This record gives sequence, structure tokens and C-alpha cells, in this order.
Amino acid sequence: MNAETTSMLSNTRLRKKSTRNDSRHRAWASLLPELLIQILMKLGIVELLACAGVCKEWRSVTKDHRSTLLQNQKPLALVVSKFAKRGCFLHNIFDGTRYKTLLPNFSSRWLMGFSCGYLIMQSHRNITLKHLITRHEIIFPEVPVLKRHISKAILFYSEKVSENLLIAVNKLYWQVYVSLTSRPEWHWIALIGCRNELVDMAYFDGNILVLNKDAGIGELKLQYQSLNTDGTTLKARKRVKFFNVRINYPAEWELSPFCLVPTSDQLFMVSHVGQTISPPMLVHRLDRARKEWIQVNDLGEDALFISEGSCALVKPAKWGGRSNCIYVLSKLSNELSMYLLNTDNRFWHSSVIQEEGSNLQPHFWYFPHQIDDQNKVHCLEEVMN
Repeated sequence: MNAETTSMLSNTRLRKKSTRNDSRHRAWASLLPELLIQILMKLGIVELLACAGVCKEWRSVTKDHRSTLLQNQKPLALVVSKFAKRGCFLHNIFDGTRYKTLLPNFSSRWLMGFSCGYLIMQSHRNITLKHLITRHEIIFPEVPVLKRHISKAILFYSEKVSENLLIAVNKLYWQVYVSLTSRPEWHWIALIGCRNELVDMAYFDGNILVLNKDAGIGELKLQYQSLNTDGTTLKARKRVKFFNVRINYPAEWELSPFCLVPTSDQLFMVSHVGQTISPPMLVHRLDRARKEWIQVNDLGEDALFISEGSCALVKPAKWGGRSNCIYVLSKLSNELSMYLLNTDNRFWHSSVIQEEGSNLQPHFWYFPHQIDDQNKVHCLEEVMN
């Protein structure tokens, strides 16, 4: 066998090997979209994002069904070691899966919660928003005058100026500040109409709403001024319009509003009641036309996931969770509590971190579906694109 024949046989073998490999790759790439979606629905958030980078076909299917796939994801608990400086975990309390992620040095920062997939952190020098999936980061200067750290911050999109805004509040001292993300400059809003301590703040139906201890609702109005050279600036009204919302409950219950939970079309309020009352937590829905809180005893297929830094209404039946209940994540006690609605004080407690002697501490819920919340944040960073 001469050299030319040997070369021809070698090239033939290479072509056959290449053909077999191409055929194998094409088989995976040509997987029926319906079958691929069923597979993707079984994956966690990290595995789901990894699959989007396998090939163009998988990327296209993942992008086309992004909202459905993200809505199917389980809520995760943000878990941080007491001695950590950068590392933290997203912990699935239902099956024990844990994903590690790195953040800017937060040894001197307060972790405040999540808004639209961004973890909000505050230091004495600035406020940092970090997206745990895309790694996108937004930095705001220190809030002026506000000597104590802010209680909550919300990121949202304003259609009036086609801009993303961050609004920060100190609930105890009635101080509210707002800033554009493109022009980090804080503007103060005085809550002159507030008669009691603030409890929570939410962005609902294009409005910024604050809740006080009397279950009253205040609406923050922002005014915008266009500039020819510098773009858009904000002017905040000096008075927040509060209106009383009727709510009926026995006086001995000692109702204490805890948080607001907005959805696309409804606003819920979750409240604590006295220890001897059954159940120990109540849910109300706002009837805006009647200006009244209506008690809710049946959430249907939904459940409320509550923590100090983030809350949401989700459908746990998609991944085997229990509906018509409230899941409460406690940072101080390292406990997950579940309260069943429309029952006689039925609930259970479970440790979030099962390892004995662990230094890990849960903080708040992280909701993967909110990284795709285009109603609140627009074009800051593409996810799974």
C-alpha cells in the first residue's frame, strides 16, 4: 500500500468519524421542542441557563419559552455564612440543592432584599444592586441626610420617562428618596400626610404605594421635567396623599400589617395577629373602588412566600408544593413556617439549614421568575437571550 492510498484511507476514516459526530450533534439539536421543554421544566435555574448555551436550537427554544420556564422555578432562599465576605448561596429548601455565587465584599454592607432579580446592598458609601444571574451591577451614591440605613428599596420602570428608577425608604423615620438609574441623584419626598409608622412599600399598577401601621395606603406622585441637554430629571411632590382603607376585624386581634404583595392585577396585605388568634397570619386583598381591605381565605392554586426582603405570590403546584398557604422565611430563627389558610391554626416549622452547627443563615426569598419581570424593569440586562 503506497503513501497516496494510505492518505486516502485516513481521510475517509476522518470523514466518517466527522459524519457520525455531526449526526449525533444534529440528533440532540433536532430534539422536538415539546420534549425539550418537558426536560427543561425539570431543571433548576442554573442548569436551565446552562442549557440555553448548548446550541442555537436549544437557545431559541429557551428564549421563546423563557417566561414559562422561569415561572416554573422554585423559590430559593438566600443563605449567607456569618463569617463570609463574598460567598453566598441560593438554597432550595425543598430538595436541598444549593448554588454558590460571589458578590462584592459585603462584610460592611447591609443585605436589604431583592427587587426584580437584583440583590440590594447598602454600605456607608453607596447602594449596590447586583443581579445574581447576569452579574449586572448598578451603583448609587450614599443617600443624603439618611443617617440610618434604609429599610427597603424597589427597582421599577416608569413609562412616563422610559427610565428605570430606584426608590428607597426608611420606614421608621418616614424618609423616602428616589433616583433615576441613568442619573444617580437622590430626590427627597416628605411624607407629610403619614400619621403612623411606615410598614412596607410596593410598586403596583404603575403607582408607588406605601403602607402604614393602620393599614392605610399612601400614593407617591413623581413629577418629571425634560431637559434638552441632560435628559430627564425628577421633581418629587412634598406631600404624599394617604387615604384610609376600611378593614373589619375584632379589636382583640391586635392586627399588625407586615407586608404588601403586588401581582399583575391585585394587591395583597399580609398581617400578624395576636398569638391566641387562629390563624396567626391573615391575608387581605385591596378593593380599590370601595377603598376596603377584603379578607382572603382561599388563594386557589397560589401560595404566598413571605420574608422581610422579598415577597411574591407563586403557584407551587407546578413543582409539587402546597397551595393556599403562606410560607414564611425567618432570618432570626433560621426557620421556615407554613400557615394553611381557612383552617384551624394549622402550621408547621422546619429549619432552613439542616446541618448541625452550621454558620449559614437564611436572609430572604429569591424568586427566579422575577428576573424576567418586564413590567418593573426594562432593558437593564438581557437574561437567557
